[in-house]
Amino acid sequence: DDWKPYKLRRLYFIWVCRDIQSFCWFADLLCMLYNKFWQENRPDYVNIQLYLSQTDGIQKIIGDKYQALNSRLFIGRPRWKLIFDEIAKCNRGKTVGVFCCGPSSISKTLHKLSNQNNAYGTRFEYNKESFS
Repeated sequence: DDWKPYKLRRLYFIWVCRDIQSFCWFADLLCMLYNKFWQENRPDYVNIQLYLSQTDGIQKIIGDKYQALNSRLFIGRPRWKLIFDEIAKCNRGKTVGVFCCGPSSISKTLHKLSNQNNAYGTRFEYNKESFS
């Protein structure tokens, strides 16, 4: 099987939005996904990180309904270099696919980080998605 080396072993899902409402439409699905893998004893299969650049209305997501996401919600922008370093460390000598759909500034940063060598021998393959 030619696709065996590309089997998904872990999903790092990083989503950056300006306001809390952008997360709410997707929060139920993310919670369901998180709970599914937790029940299957695979809590590390999906790593969800949600970044919020504005704090207006943040109390709307904090609560019992989205409890699984509360510890994955960060204020501010992602520290991409640290994220790449951590992923490289956890995936020594492996290939990691990077998929970006977003502003060109983020795309350029992720592309640059994907092409840099790291101390762990991890190779990042950058892929850009764009929707019109």
